[in-house]
Amino acid sequence: MARFNEIANAKAGSKFILQGNEAFALGVVHAGYHAADGYPGTPSTEVIDKSLKYVQDKITVGWSVNEAVAVGVAVGHSMAGSDVVVTMKIPGVFQAGDVITTSAFYTAEAGALVIYAATDYVPSSTQHVIDSRYFFSASRLPVVEPRNHQDMYEAAWHAADISRNFKTPVIVLASGILAHSEGLVVTKEPRTIVRRQLPENLNAWMLMPGIARVNYNKATQERIPHIQEWLENSQLVSEEKGDDNWGIILCGESDIIVREALKNINKKPSILSLAMTYPLPKEKIKKFASGIKGKLFIFEDGERYLENQLRLLSIPVIGKDNNSIITDWTPEMVIEQLSKHIKKEEKDLCCIRRYRLFYIIIFSKCA
Repeated sequence: MARFNEIANAKAGSKFILQGNEAFALGVVHAGYHAADGYPGTPSTEVIDKSLKYVQDKITVGWSVNEAVAVGVAVGHSMAGSDVVVTMKIPGVFQAGDVITTSAFYTAEAGALVIYAATDYVPSSTQHVIDSRYFFSASRLPVVEPRNHQDMYEAAWHAADISRNFKTPVIVLASGILAHSEGLVVTKEPRTIVRRQLPENLNAWMLMPGIARVNYNKATQERIPHIQEWLENSQLVSEEKGDDNWGIILCGESDIIVREALKNINKKPSILSLAMTYPLPKEKIKKFASGIKGKLFIFEDGERYLENQLRLLSIPVIGKDNNSIITDWTPEMVIEQLSKHIKKEEKDLCCIRRYRLFYIIIFSKCA
């Protein structure tokens, strides 16, 4: 991907077919980050290895011996006033858990600190399919979940802005499917971010037990509610009014999977699509749900994190079955789920059956 340098220098409004990791890396460059570090782990490796290493005239790039060290290096960059991204896969998140959760409760003015964590819910190259959103929410770390390749590009901008404006590290939880697939990206006008000055007094970067307790309270009662309020009218939440009387709430990469399924069965329900899953825009969700007269479905990769959050809001949703082992939806799975709960005209049922057969044949050939 030595062409990455040419892509990074292309004019605003250029259109490229990019791998998800490449799209995010391009967003990092165009959003004005000053530094990047990480530890190689599929499906996150290409952000640095195939992309950012080719533009070291624009950004300081490094590798560390493990994820904990990489996050520590990134914290140092952030303290010094630089916007920084650190990359890893989900097992790396837990390897670096101590440093990540410590950095979560710093409250000083700093450069943006963004953690790019690529999932692998299949899994194809990772040891497990653990849903890290429970860990991140318990750590009071905002979670951005890109829904498509354009979102992968723009996530770098959103995450840096949230980090700087709300004085918090931000997680970009990228689907391994998006990270390794290709899609259309339209570029934005690159920006330049001025580094913040390193403060003379570094007391705000101490986190002894008493300070940690105070900062935890502040993150819980001030930082997260403020982000939640901002999110209610953010571009990270989109709503579409459909022709049918039922609806769907979805997040992350399941957005493109569900839309493909709906296109093939010619259905247009109302959709609330989230590119941020912690915190949640609760008022917008409740308003959307109240306007749905028929059934309301939830589709998400990973565990039933979002589904559980919706149930805590007393929103009745149709999600995964008990003891479900679905961790990444396919269009065929989505169609089967909908067909179990929604009455359809015979022509729709025929369409579904034809699509299932087509999908199974194609999938079998690909396998």
